Amino acid sequence: MTNKNESNSDIHIDFTDYKEILNYRGRISGYHYDVMKLDELEKEINDTVIDDLKNAKGILIEFKINQKESLFALNNILISIQESVNNDVEVIFGTKIYSIINLGEISCKILLTGLD
Repeated sequence: MTNKNESNSDIHIDFTDYKEILNYRGRISGYHYDVMKLDELEKEINDTVIDDLKNAKGILIEFKINQKESLFALNNILISIQESVNNDVEVIFGTKIYSIINLGEISCKILLTGLD
């Protein structure tokens, strides 16, 4: 997995990251999850994205979290995704800090590319 940590609070995703993930040929699929509890997001991802994860060649994930949220809170979600993908998939993830999101809640966007 690749991360671009340009500050102490955000792990930025930039144009280069999108360009890298969109470089994979095949179908593209995107998912957006509004603000919900962390465990609810993990369940939603497992219920809705799991089949596409298995076939993706590129995955870009952006989390929106509270400033006081530990990145360890994302661990279960990232492990679940990692266990569902092929070994040769490229995964880029990032975080954005949003003060309007409560501690223990999260929002997420996932872009999958190179789908068969």
